[in-house]
Amino acid sequence: MKKRAKLPIATLSLSALLVLFYFVVSGWSAYVVPLSRIYPLGVSGYNLLGSFTYLFMHIGVKHLIGNLIALLVFGFILEQDIRGSHVIGIFIASGVLGGIGYALLNPAVWVIGASAGIAGILVAAAMAEPRNTFIALLLVLYFVPNVILPATDSALNYMEENKIIAAAKAKAGLTELESESGGNYGSKALSQKMLLEKKYEQAVSSQRALTTGRKTEAATPASFEIHAIGGLVAIAFMLLYDREVVNRLWGKAYAAIKP
Repeated sequence: MKKRAKLPIATLSLSALLVLFYFVVSGWSAYVVPLSRIYPLGVSGYNLLGSFTYLFMHIGVKHLIGNLIALLVFGFILEQDIRGSHVIGIFIASGVLGGIGYALLNPAVWVIGASAGIAGILVAAAMAEPRNTFIALLLVLYFVPNVILPATDSALNYMEENKIIAAAKAKAGLTELESESGGNYGSKALSQKMLLEKKYEQAVSSQRALTTGRKTEAATPASFEIHAIGGLVAIAFMLLYDREVVNRLWGKAYAAIKP
C-alpha cells in the first residue's frame, strides 16, 4: 500500500519563521536598507553570537524566496521519513555549526542566510529518499533561476516603476501648487504642500532603498564552504539520531552494487 503523505508541520513552521523574521526586520519592505541594520544579526569571526540569528535573515527578497522554495521542497521530502523535531534539529545544527565553521575559516566575512541549514536538509533528504530528492533538485535548479526569480524581478521592476511615477506625480503637484499660489501659501495650500512633500520624500526614499537593495543582492556571492559544512553536519546528525534511515540507504546501495 502506498504511504500517504503527511503534513510537514516542522518545515512549514520553519518557512513561516523565515518569512516573518525577514519582513519584521525590513519593516515589511522588500529590502533592508541600510544594511547596517542587519549587521548585528549576521555571523562573522567577530560576531559568533550571530550564528543563530543569521539563519533567519536574508540579503534580499530574491534570496529569501530562493531559500524558501528549497526549504519547502526538501523539507517536505525529509519530513515524510523522519520526525519533525529532527527536521528542525538538522536545520538548526547545520545552520549554526555551518555559520561558526565558516566564520572561523573566514573571520572577516559577514554572512546571513538560511543556506547552511537548507544544505543540511537537502543532504538529509538525499539520504532518506535519494531518487525523489534528485528529481526535486533538478526541478528546483531549473525553475528557481529560470522561472521564479525572473518573475520576482518583474514584480520588483513594477514596484520600482510605481515608486518613480509616484515621486514624479508628487513633484508635479508641488510645482503646480507653487505656480498657482505664487509662493504665498494659505493654510489649505500649506497643508497640501506638506502632504505632497511627504509623498515625494517617501516615494524617493522607497525607490532608492529598492534600487540599492537589488544592487547589493545581485553583487552578493554564495559560498560553497558554508553549504559543505552544513551538509556534513546533517550526515553526522542522521548517523546519531536516524540510524534506521541511514541503514536503509546502505541497504539500497549494497543491493545496487551486489553482483
